Amino acid sequence: MLAFQYATIFGIIVLTPPDHSWLGATITNASDTGVYINYINQASESLLLKNFYAEADHIARFDPFWTVGGLFVRMGATPILAHEILRILTTIILAFAIFATAKSVTKNPRDARLTSLLMLFGLSTGWIYSVYMSITNSWAVDSLVPSDLSNEFALIPILLGGAHMILSPALLMLNTRWLWQIITQNRKPTAIPWLTIACHVSFHPYYIPIYGLISLLAFAYTKTKKSLLRFLVLNSAMLPGAIYYLYLIFKDNKLREHHLITNTLPLDPFWMWLIMLLPIIIAYIWILWNKANLDLSGKTWVWIWLLSAIICMFLPLPWNRKFQQALLPALVILTLPLWLFIYHSLKPKTDFVLKAAFIILLAFPFLHLMQSQLALATDPAWNKYFYVSNATITAWDKLKAAPSDSLTISTSLYTCLWTPANTKKRVWIGHNHETPNFLSRFADYQAWRRTTSTNDFNNFLDDNGITHVITDKNRYTDLFNNNWQVDYNKQNISLWSRKN
Repeated sequence: MLAFQYATIFGIIVLTPPDHSWLGATITNASDTGVYINYINQASESLLLKNFYAEADHIARFDPFWTVGGLFVRMGATPILAHEILRILTTIILAFAIFATAKSVTKNPRDARLTSLLMLFGLSTGWIYSVYMSITNSWAVDSLVPSDLSNEFALIPILLGGAHMILSPALLMLNTRWLWQIITQNRKPTAIPWLTIACHVSFHPYYIPIYGLISLLAFAYTKTKKSLLRFLVLNSAMLPGAIYYLYLIFKDNKLREHHLITNTLPLDPFWMWLIMLLPIIIAYIWILWNKANLDLSGKTWVWIWLLSAIICMFLPLPWNRKFQQALLPALVILTLPLWLFIYHSLKPKTDFVLKAAFIILLAFPFLHLMQSQLALATDPAWNKYFYVSNATITAWDKLKAAPSDSLTISTSLYTCLWTPANTKKRVWIGHNHETPNFLSRFADYQAWRRTTSTNDFNNFLDDNGITHVITDKNRYTDLFNNNWQVDYNKQNISLWSRKN
């Protein structure tokens, strides 16, 4: 996993255009990475994080995960390096979580190692659609990307996303199994699971419903006084996170709008699931056909996890996609009898070529994702997701000296997006979920950046209280009135500030 991550990231760095620098992002959650690095940068100075894409009148919040990243910055790391350190640490934790899960559903170390690889590779075929789109040159900014190549449904894509996204499925896999075992079988002490559940919901409260439902089904499965006590103890682990986020949502209308209205994460359409899950569907048909000859015990908790996730997906919540996190590894576990049957049917020596071919096929999503990232990094239409001009970095450095109550806008939306991460200054518009009323603001923003009217240009800046502007084209120079001065100008990048 680490080799895949850093072969990709070092490749992106090597491909950096002249007079540009790497932003710290891959194409996976590229815009979100700007928010994460912004959090790390803030956490290097404060325990409370602000939304620099919103007005100043909102509640700063505490986030334990990004606070750890801030500690690395305090020890001398840059925010980008701090995020990479977090990525490495969480990847190692995920590796142990995968293997621990694999051991719990297999009978010997060899099968556990194979199962670990199968869970990681995913055994899905969304790459077929992706390859077709690439061959036909059909990709656009708003094109649908299969979940097994783009989000938390599979493990491979998240390795190139935010560091907390790597930790989240690790904790989910461990906690769902522990919840079931502790409540129904009293298999483990509750201290460590209590802490890991509390840790998970402290930075990803999305999973409170799924943990609550799994534990409720586990209690309904046994209905004993001991299981009730364990049910109550483990659910108490979610109370700190639940109470804190309910308080924030109740008190802060901007955070409430973000999490309950604008942060929509819908599921893929049904036809895409058929493409992605074709091998899983075939495997389960084979299992049903051979059910009498198979040992299907020991996976009840996985079925409960899958059932709970499906139920949560139908809840009236905007983040339905979050509930599909790590479900591809879960589906691999549920169809494991076929994959182990195929593996054990191959002769160690004479079928070496078949085994090698099978491994290459399994690894194809890795190779396809890596190739896609590097191809987009060299594409002028996409490389703005990866890189920024050094002239813009200099403008950001000068903007750092602005007063703390300054408000910035740029004629490039990508510069707006990354300004908080590099300056710790608020922007009028930036991230599409973090910015309140983004769609209406974006319409006004587009009209402003396209106008040729001096009055319209300056009235927009005055009406919205904007104090600093970063422009990326020289044509804007003649639009500023006498209330503005140039603080920096190089290679079409200019920083303007309002005169005192």
